[in-house]
Amino acid sequence: MIRTSITAFVFWLGMLLLGVHALGQMPAFKLLHGTRPPDSGKPGIWFHNPKEPGQIFAFHDGDWVNMRLARGEHPKEKGGFVWIKNGLCTAIATIDGRLLIERAYRLQPFGELLVGATDDQEIFALHPNGDTLSYFSNQIGRAPVAFQKLMDGTLVYCLPAYAPIPSILDTWEIRGWGMLDGQGNWRTPPLFDDFFRFETGQAKVMHYGVVRTINERGEFVD
Repeated sequence: MIRTSITAFVFWLGMLLLGVHALGQMPAFKLLHGTRPPDSGKPGIWFHNPKEPGQIFAFHDGDWVNMRLARGEHPKEKGGFVWIKNGLCTAIATIDGRLLIERAYRLQPFGELLVGATDDQEIFALHPNGDTLSYFSNQIGRAPVAFQKLMDGTLVYCLPAYAPIPSILDTWEIRGWGMLDGQGNWRTPPLFDDFFRFETGQAKVMHYGVVRTINERGEFVD
């Protein structure tokens, strides 16, 4: 009981902090071209030298930051993110100049979010404000990353909440699976031990090693 209460407290505290973070508005994206960045800039301003591959800068924290993408090409804004073709993959950054993923592929916009994979088969879900909502290794293909539809028609992904601890990134180790919608809301709280799927509003889940049945709100119904 105490362990469950602590887990729930940490989860709702994280959601509160996420809401506070999301209040900040991203600046408008603007791309400049030339042979060198201008002397000054402001958040949201990007620079690209089309004659030199990899010459891509973003104005961030009061200075020009080199994205250091050796094969980076023409940045563009899409869905609240900056997409930069980087060889056979795509680099993803926030509009204000934070590089989130250097080598991504299988990118799929999902409401306000962006879901995809890295070239190391790590699955991620990102918010335009820079929050990483989910990030985990799926090298063994254990988690079928695909849409599901709730009873009210809402599309969701079953994903584990992001936990920035390397030792629990692998799907055999990670906990905290839930249902994430396209606005970054956990429609089913990420409190369960493994991937699960709903059928007619209910799902079998593993909770601290015990098989339980939940509804779409994450409430036990067995």
